[in-house]
Amino acid sequence: MTKKKYKSIALIPHQDDGSLYLAYTIMREKPLVIICTDSFIQEERGDGITNEERTNESIEAMKLAGADVEFLHIPDNDIQREILFKKFKEYKADLVYAPAIEDGGNPTHNLIGEYADIVFDNVKHYMTYGSANYTKTKGSKLIIPTEEEKELKKKMLSCYPSQMKISCRNFFINKEVCDYESFQ
Repeated sequence: MTKKKYKSIALIPHQDDGSLYLAYTIMREKPLVIICTDSFIQEERGDGITNEERTNESIEAMKLAGADVEFLHIPDNDIQREILFKKFKEYKADLVYAPAIEDGGNPTHNLIGEYADIVFDNVKHYMTYGSANYTKTKGSKLIIPTEEEKELKKKMLSCYPSQMKISCRNFFINKEVCDYESFQ
């Protein structure tokens, strides 16, 4: 069943990725934010983080940005490509934001970007690891935020205390993470 057509949607691989990599676009454009995977890998690793906790954090962050959010509920520990394809086909939008396919990038981010290109005609790719830690790749098109937007992004990132407990905390405390957003 196809849902209504949206002006724009943002395909977000993991719960915190929208706030990390696409916050300024979400603030400005108000796309429907679609979080593709549920978090089970962290719980299985024994990080003390549940999917419910991460989902609630995302809901709070997207409220701050003024964006609606939906969840596809695809387990991050068992992403089945045919299910991803089927769920993407339920959406129609004039513009789709999807992760860039980056050399050495996160496999889930790359998969979401690849399938977005298969399903949708109008994809704009945002950088993930490049724009978050400033050590790998950086897109050629930048969004430079206002000081108010930077402060709001910091508030959005503070909605994710679960992520501050584990190895990805460096993304959240990197002072450059608020400087810009990057697109291919």
